[in-house]
Amino acid sequence: MGTWSLPVWAASTQVIEAKAIQQMARQFLTRQLTWAPDRMKMDVFYKGGDVSLPEGEVDFEFRLPGHKNRTGTIPFNLTFRVDNVIKHRVTLLANVEVLFDVVQATRTLRRGDVISSDDVKLVQVASTNPIMNNVMTNVDDVIGQEVVSNLGSGDMISNYMIRRVHVVKRGDRILLVAEKGPLRITAPGLVEENGFQDAIVKVKNLQTQKTVYGTVKDSKTVTVDF
Repeated sequence: MGTWSLPVWAASTQVIEAKAIQQMARQFLTRQLTWAPDRMKMDVFYKGGDVSLPEGEVDFEFRLPGHKNRTGTIPFNLTFRVDNVIKHRVTLLANVEVLFDVVQATRTLRRGDVISSDDVKLVQVASTNPIMNNVMTNVDDVIGQEVVSNLGSGDMISNYMIRRVHVVKRGDRILLVAEKGPLRITAPGLVEENGFQDAIVKVKNLQTQKTVYGTVKDSKTVTVDF
């Protein structure tokens, strides 16, 4: 909702031009909608002509029904008052497109490919519908992930299309490392379950034949506490 006051004209009637109504409507929506102004493309449609009002102090009030993060076709209302008495009502329509950041594949990616920085880019997509929550919007969240469904060049990447890569896999031979101050102890180990970076995995110490739990540091190293 928005209210402004207009000056009093010394005339029997006063005219609000259609062009001014559209301009005020754009200003109102720009303030009311949650999208950043530089991310919006807006067209305001007003089929009525100039509005003639009797003399007196004019104020007008916009009303936008519903929530404020809307896109697409948006109906809203404008009411004119003269000396606090309603004299005219107007219905307007706006079409709003919003620019969204999305991660896009730069080439064809096959299932099993691990995504590198050359495989993706961040682009802006204009849409009259909010981008779904599962669409990736940060390149850093995609690089290093494994593709689980084939992607074409230019495809937007959603979270269900990728997965984290196991840094170690069951059966891998790694180095167990235990450190405390200047003391560093190592032993060969055998990974007993798949694990991601920084995940806790079960590893068999091949020297003692005991099973321990450690943190995956890289594909060759698991650290344990002692």
